[in-house]
Amino acid sequence: MARAEGAMPRHARSSETRAGRRGPPMTETTRERWLSLQEAEARTSFSERTLRRRIADGSLKARRVGPRAIRIAESDLDAFMRGEK
Repeated sequence: MARAEGAMPRHARSSETRAGRRGPPMTETTRERWLSLQEAEARTSFSERTLRRRIADGSLKARRVGPRAIRIAESDLDAFMRGEK
């Protein structure tokens, strides 16, 4: 199959092109900070129990990492504190 003039072969495309399709590379400026329940408790006026209840009712987003640990994205905690969903 002939290539169009000026078209680069698939293997010769730059990583910038690939990164553009997949999104920006992970850097310090785009990396999300994750907080434990204890860290979130220290940053807010809520107890760990209240945070767990808010996670259970869906008003606070969280991720389970491993069988017991729960982590809350800093941006999700900030949105929750501002009253956003």
